[in-house]
Amino acid sequence: MKRPRASSLGGHNLISFVRQISNCRNFKFIYFVLKL
Repeated sequence: MKRPRASSLGGHNLISFVRQISNCRNFKFIYFVLKL
């Protein structure tokens, strides 16, 4: 899965946040929320 661009979300903090989530099984849940 391609990670969402930080520019579209707005904020470098989200990048580090997504990286931490990507290592967790909650990544699928977060990815679903981001798509909404």
